[in-house]
Amino acid sequence: MTRSNGTGGAPALPAGEAMPAEATGLRKTIRQKVVSEMTSLSPIQCWRGERAGTFPKSFKVSPGSRAKAWFLDEIIAYQRERDLSRKAWVAPK
Repeated sequence: MTRSNGTGGAPALPAGEAMPAEATGLRKTIRQKVVSEMTSLSPIQCWRGERAGTFPKSFKVSPGSRAKAWFLDEIIAYQRERDLSRKAWVAPK
């Protein structure tokens, strides 16, 4: 069974299947625990990096909330940049 996605001629998605984030324009967000697992950085290291401009900026999940989140694509880009800088570094002989 398929459902209509209201786009008038675009193919409908199978029942139970979500539209990809790229098609909706929405970006996936992740919370501190996942960021720390992905980057091996503690919350304070993330905060210091944000302040120094070397780590992606977090944002509050809702007004008045203490909960913070990051965009997944920004964390992945940070990791790739960090990996490239490590590969470029050559140990002194």
